[in-house]
Amino acid sequence: MSIPGLLSERAIILAPRGRDSQIAMRILDEAGYLATVAHDLFELVKELSSGAGLAIIADEALRNSDIKPLLDLISRQPAWSDLPIVLMTHHGGPDHNPSARMGNLLGNVTFLERPFHPATLVSLVVTALRGRRLQYEARARMEDLHESEGRLQNALKAGRLGSWLLEAEYLKLTCSDITKSHYGRNEQDTFNYDDWLAAVYFEDQPRMQSALQRSLDTGVDLIIEYRNVWPDGSLSWVDVRARAICGKNGLVSSLAGVTSDITERKQAESQLRRLNETLEQQVEERTSQLRHKEDILRQSQKMEAVGQLTGGIAHDFNNMLTGIIGSLELIRRRLARGSIEDLNSLIDLGVTSANRAAALTHRLLAFSRRQSLDSKPVEMNHLVNAMDELLQRSVNESIHLQLRMASDLWTAEADPNQLESALLNLVLNARDAMPDGGTLVVETFNQQLDRSFTNAHENLLPGDYVVLSVSDNGCGMPETVISRAFDPFFTTKPIGQGTGLGLSMIYGFSKQSHGHVSIKSEVGRGTTVQLFLPRFKGLADEAEQSFQSNAVYAENGETVLIVEDDPHVLLGCQQALALEDIASEGVSSAEDALKRIGDNFAGIVISDIRLPGIDGLELLSRLKARDSSLPVVLITGHGDITMAVNAMRDGAYDFMEKPFSPERLVDVTRRALEQRGLAREVWALRKQLAERDSLEGRIIGRSPAMQNLRALITNVADTSANVLIEGETGTGKELVARCLHDFSRRKDSQFVALNCGGLAESLFESEIFGHEANAFTGAGKRRIGKIEHAHNGTLFLDEVESMPVNLQIKLLRVLQERTLERLGSNQSVAVDCRVIAATKSDLNALSKTSQFRSDLYYRLNVVTLELPPLRERREDILQLFEHFLQLSSLRFDREPPTLDRQTSSSLMSHDWPGNVRELRNVAERFALGLPAFKQAGTVSENQSLGFAEAVEAFERSLLSEALQRSGGNLSQASQELGMAKTTLFDKVKKYGL
Repeated sequence: MSIPGLLSERAIILAPRGRDSQIAMRILDEAGYLATVAHDLFELVKELSSGAGLAIIADEALRNSDIKPLLDLISRQPAWSDLPIVLMTHHGGPDHNPSARMGNLLGNVTFLERPFHPATLVSLVVTALRGRRLQYEARARMEDLHESEGRLQNALKAGRLGSWLLEAEYLKLTCSDITKSHYGRNEQDTFNYDDWLAAVYFEDQPRMQSALQRSLDTGVDLIIEYRNVWPDGSLSWVDVRARAICGKNGLVSSLAGVTSDITERKQAESQLRRLNETLEQQVEERTSQLRHKEDILRQSQKMEAVGQLTGGIAHDFNNMLTGIIGSLELIRRRLARGSIEDLNSLIDLGVTSANRAAALTHRLLAFSRRQSLDSKPVEMNHLVNAMDELLQRSVNESIHLQLRMASDLWTAEADPNQLESALLNLVLNARDAMPDGGTLVVETFNQQLDRSFTNAHENLLPGDYVVLSVSDNGCGMPETVISRAFDPFFTTKPIGQGTGLGLSMIYGFSKQSHGHVSIKSEVGRGTTVQLFLPRFKGLADEAEQSFQSNAVYAENGETVLIVEDDPHVLLGCQQALALEDIASEGVSSAEDALKRIGDNFAGIVISDIRLPGIDGLELLSRLKARDSSLPVVLITGHGDITMAVNAMRDGAYDFMEKPFSPERLVDVTRRALEQRGLAREVWALRKQLAERDSLEGRIIGRSPAMQNLRALITNVADTSANVLIEGETGTGKELVARCLHDFSRRKDSQFVALNCGGLAESLFESEIFGHEANAFTGAGKRRIGKIEHAHNGTLFLDEVESMPVNLQIKLLRVLQERTLERLGSNQSVAVDCRVIAATKSDLNALSKTSQFRSDLYYRLNVVTLELPPLRERREDILQLFEHFLQLSSLRFDREPPTLDRQTSSSLMSHDWPGNVRELRNVAERFALGLPAFKQAGTVSENQSLGFAEAVEAFERSLLSEALQRSGGNLSQASQELGMAKTTLFDKVKKYGL
């Protein structure tokens, strides 16, 4: 219970004899402190019970008195309270005063000898009250903590959450009663760590213990759900969550967490899954029934539609067939009579009628949305202007046709043939609506549709659209007609004058084009139909792309295999390809095609989809399983967008619909043949690259030494062992190091090469270990060293014997501890790289003379690969020379010269002090037309080298010979050539020396 502020800090004074109480009272009053005088011990206890900051008691008031009530009051103080008492005495101090024993009984006592100075009393009171205030603050914190714990416990109880604490060192578990109940235990039952683990269901124990151990080891939060077994054998689900508490050493000292029983949730989830499974089955059955009824309804509607359609289109088809049959019959008769004059007009008549029939079929399929669109960029103004003459002829003289074209019209994206058909249909409808004449306006303009408009229409997105509008001032349409205008076969025209498909096909065309069509009409005033087509987002000039390309013919065994069961279509396709000198052969079934196509088939396949037995789609699947790069072109008599998309997704090269022109067939075939040829070239190049990337293609040589070297590389490459490569200058030490990297599990990480002999000693530490910003003069920013750059990869140290001895110690520490410190930093950076070192010296001998640290030598020398000099494997010289000659000829874009007997003899007899590097330089000179062993700078007079090539060849030879004389020592070679060491190092890298 809190004590009011004034009472809690007052001083209670008990000095019954003399004037001490009055003096103390006056001193404290003048100092601004509240004080109360008690006349006896009973009154003192009473006042202290009401609240006080301290008590000032004269020792004579306690002598020969019953102080038990005072001692009881002091002993009953709460944990936070320790009442300060100032005991006024006459002499002796705290140790020798007769009242010293009383001080031990009262506890928190301070002695004040009389007579006392007022300042002394005030100082003691100030100190006592300061301590008392701290006690009050501790009380407040304890009360807050108690209230907080109470709220937490209430919240845990409300949420049925149990709490627990696991001490990491001794695995001591402390848990609440609710947690025990989650494991089927009563409040009085013991439940320790072993009981906890034993309660976990055996199938979940490995997962639970792994998660718990991970939290104890790493400090990550523990979040896991698992089953536990209650003492009665029943199973329940529990959700356990905890957070790690770390000690001062940074290690996890304990886990504090909560548990919750989720058995009901798990049971609900299980029931929900079963319900979903049952629901899916019920929905599937219901859907199947609805689908069956829809099929029946759709079939009846189709039968009704066929009846309506017959009267509308039979007349048109008969007219077209009459033109085709009549023209062919006349041609046959004239040929029988030997008359070939004017056959072109009859042929044109037949072709025109056939094209009209095909166009009608195309429109019918477009109406049914089974005809795929050939969408492309369309300049609508150009299309309308091109149709101006046709439109003028389609309307009578009493109708005035106006074209209003927007000057800044966007490019539309649509099928131009379907767009022409839609425009013609709209103009004819407008003509029929004005039997007595009038004005017909064809207009184009740009329109932006916002979301408020598109949301009211299905499958229409906001954005830019190009609008084709056809308006008339004819009779107009009532709402009842407008509502059915897009219905198939609905027409207000007499039988035989219309099929009722015009606006339906326009509606289908707009939806397939991701556009929109609208009708606005008023009876007696006219009608406006607007067709919205999406704006083309690509480059406008794509609309004018030509399909003409350089002719590609079947060659090198390439064959066009045509799979078609209709002999007339098969013959037509073969003849069309033969006219373009494209070889082809035909089969009538997919089974025959599979027998014909072997593993080495180099051609392409053109197949009909509808075939007896295996259809074209299945044939496509089987052919792609054999050879994924084989182009397969599918053709069909009535394809739709879905079929085309599925075919292309399954790997078809192209998709053509009948009827198609010979030009279309030839164009697709040529492009497919071209792709086939490119694919086979890529395959051949990949095969060559694979052979070149093999170990035999990189470490060239048939000698026993090279065969043994390749075997060692194979055995060592995929290990983490450090490797030391020993060999003379030019024997290919870096190539071997790269092979060790490329054939290891580190191949996808960095291969970092460092030539220790090419670095100045002052730069070596920064180059290999890196440095922080401002670590030394000129270090403007942080630099990652070679070792850190090779993390997870391979570090190659060439000429390792040149490394300064003082830095060898630092490198040894990095290899041992797998950490490094950048120059200017005290922070360790973890590194994991494989170290491959190379030397042309005897490191063992150098270590014995203290020129190279022996401990670093043994660390690097886990595995030793010795590269023999070229003079010791002469059987490899001609093979290596031929390899380098081919590479050099390819580099200089020249035909490789023939190797004569004299040059071969010189190659075999030469001592090759520069080893493989010298051999490569000789091959490059020979590829350039220079004598293989002629002195540097003496180019043969009969060779016509360019100035740059001659300078390059001279410089390469000069540098190579200087390096040979110096034994590969860059410092000595740079002094001999009068060239800076860094410049020489750059040129060595440039020429691959």
